Amino acid sequence: LKGFPDTLTVSLFILDKDSYEFVHRASIPYSFKNEATELYECLVEYGTIGMALETSKIARYPNKKSGNCNGNCVVIPLIASGGPIGIIIQTFIKLSDELEFYKIKITAFFASIFSNKLENSFLIAQLRRDHSLLEQKIASRSMDLSQSNRELQAIFQSVDTAIIVIDIVSDRIVNVNDTAYKIIGLKYGELLEKSSSAFFEMLESRDVIDEQVKFSRNFEDLIIRPDGGRIPILRAFSNINIANKRYRIESFSEITEQKRKSQELIQSNELLELKVQERTEDLNETVQKLKNEIYERKIAEE
Repeated sequence: LKGFPDTLTVSLFILDKDSYEFVHRASIPYSFKNEATELYECLVEYGTIGMALETSKIARYPNKKSGNCNGNCVVIPLIASGGPIGIIIQTFIKLSDELEFYKIKITAFFASIFSNKLENSFLIAQLRRDHSLLEQKIASRSMDLSQSNRELQAIFQSVDTAIIVIDIVSDRIVNVNDTAYKIIGLKYGELLEKSSSAFFEMLESRDVIDEQVKFSRNFEDLIIRPDGGRIPILRAFSNINIANKRYRIESFSEITEQKRKSQELIQSNELLELKVQERTEDLNETVQKLKNEIYERKIAEE
């Protein structure tokens, strides 16, 4: 447009989507920036810009009506697929009463091309901003998930109850906490991908392990250590779905000490019963002796 005959200046104004006002973005020459803003405000007041936007056609100033704006100019609306996105104000040294038809056509053609390119640049910029924002959200979400995972893993490892996570389909162990390693007697990582059935004695029927049950009752079992030793445990499990996969969460506590104390209590009770029985027999014997002595004295007195 700057190469058009008799052209003095060309100024670009872009529609701000937030304020719905046209904002000056560029002028040729650059020194015309302040004058361009003043001219824009005058053309708004005079109605030339409103006419161009309303008709989506080039509007000229001055026209048949009088005006107070300085300069001879045309207002070129930039119309995109979503409506107006900007305007171009082009000033001339002189503007004939009838602007040549071919100049209007050429100007409208270039304005259409420029509008499409401008809209595409806006869309690309918006896509880049959206992409950058999405990446930031993903990064933030990933950090939050990583932090949550670390916190859950810390809790998982710190609880006193042994926990083993098992893939139900393959019966393979996929996660183990420190307490389970201590009870079973293996080092970290040595339980992963092993079959869970190799470590549980299953004192009760395997019907206890029902995949349709969400939570089991507590039941006693034995853990098989690598050295062949058996550790008594109190065991429970739950079945869950994670990412379309079925897992069984085994939780158990060693009850060796409870078993020992229970056995000691049984032995103490048995010993107490034996002593009570012995004491009862002694008392019965003493009572019988007293009865015999009384009977003998009674006979002797007669």
